[in-house]
Order: sequence, then structure tokens, then C-alpha cells
Amino acid sequence: MLVVSNGPFVLTRYDPPAQFAELQAFRAEGYPFKPGDWSFGVPPTLTVRTEPQPGLLGEPLSVPVTVEGPGTLSLRYALVDPAAAAEGRLVASGEAAGDAGAFTVEIGPDITAVLFPGIYHLYLLASSDELARVTERRFDVEIGV
Repeated sequence: MLVVSNGPFVLTRYDPPAQFAELQAFRAEGYPFKPGDWSFGVPPTLTVRTEPQPGLLGEPLSVPVTVEGPGTLSLRYALVDPAAAAEGRLVASGEAAGDAGAFTVEIGPDITAVLFPGIYHLYLLASSDELARVTERRFDVEIGV
């Protein structure tokens, strides 16, 4: 897909076998936009940081997460069992508690009690009310006895 901005253009050369097209810009004196008017730089991104500690079967799992970025931040999580069949892979999911960039993912003992010891994937999805992009990160969480 080709997107062209900053004014009307004239197709001056076209070579389909070479996949080449040459456009020349028509620059009228009264045209309101100049090159670079619609360039706003690199959009800001969200940063997600955590270091999950190993959890124990039947014990609550608490994972502190730091999210940095502009606006009002929120964090969603999904704990996935990579060894399970497709229909049973999602172990727990929800909204992480916290604000101002400091969140805590809480997984209750009722959930950890029914898990098999091993490595689980914790997916974190951070979002902001000021950004159109979200940030997703995956961390490995070990559940043991």
C-alpha cells in the first residue's frame, strides 16, 4: 500500500515490470501544507517491568509490576499453562490492582492449588488513556511445591 501526502502529485513515469513509479509534486503557492507538517516524531511507548518470584502450590501469588508512560495507566494479565490443551490453557486473567504505575497481579490460593508444578506464562498488557498503542510482555512464572 502506498500513502502519499503533502499535496497533489503527477505520475511522470510508470514501469510495471520493474515495479517502479515516479511521482512529481505539484507545489501551488497557496497550498497550506509543507513537507514535515504531519511528522510528529516517534510516539511514546509504555514500559513494563517485573521480576516474578517463584510461587508455591496452594499459596497466593503476588507479582509487583511497574508500568511507565504518559496518562492514566492500566494493566491486565493472563496466566497461561503452555503445557495444557488449547481449551484449558488460560488459568487466570483479570485487571491488576494499583495505580500511578505501580500494580500488583494477585492470583489466589484457590487457583494455585489446582496447578501442576512447572513454568507458566504470565502475559501483561499495559495501556494508557493517552496512547493508541498497548504494550504486551510475557514473563515466566515458576510454580513449585
